Amino acid sequence: MSSGLIKQLLEAVEVIVRRELTQAIPRTGWATVVTASPLTIKLDGPADTPAVPATSLCGPLSVGARVFTQKHDRTIYVYGPPTSA
Repeated sequence: MSSGLIKQLLEAVEVIVRRELTQAIPRTGWATVVTASPLTIKLDGPADTPAVPATSLCGPLSVGARVFTQKHDRTIYVYGPPTSA
């Protein structure tokens, strides 16, 4: 098998895994920022929940920030950390 074909297969598997993972995510919830660039978050829940990519609607975030999220289709949007009243 050529390296180009293997790369294509691995990319296809990654797309499928991300799709399945994203479908299992609740519509809204809280999460913690794992990496800032690219933005990945770990949703609240079981300890073995993997980090998932997300799209920030609130600008840059720091690692460890608690954020509110909403899933729309296969994209997870981050609305930002809670603000004090």
